Amino acid sequence: MGVHHVINYKQIPDRENNVMEITNGIGADHVVEVVGGSHINKSIDAVAVDGTISVIGLIGGLSGEVNTRKLMSKQIRLHGIETGSKEMFSRMNKAIEANNLNPVISKVH
Repeated sequence: MGVHHVINYKQIPDRENNVMEITNGIGADHVVEVVGGSHINKSIDAVAVDGTISVIGLIGGLSGEVNTRKLMSKQIRLHGIETGSKEMFSRMNKAIEANNLNPVISKVH
């Protein structure tokens, strides 16, 4: 699927330095941010110029200080992804069943 490295933020707290080491100082093309809050600055430090940060988690808080200078100078795309609640997932599955929807699976990884 194009992923070359996965870094667990709990195992490597200063992951931005690890990313820069792995990428020879270039940074990652895509960072999936699962903590949120001010922690997003670590993702800003880890992403490459013209890279993307997808924010899918907010366990670190709903808001935080963001280094907008680095965000702008690195021309980073910041993509927020709402995953929904367990209740929303249950309602979606009921709607799929009620409407007899059958997803087309073209590839299994």
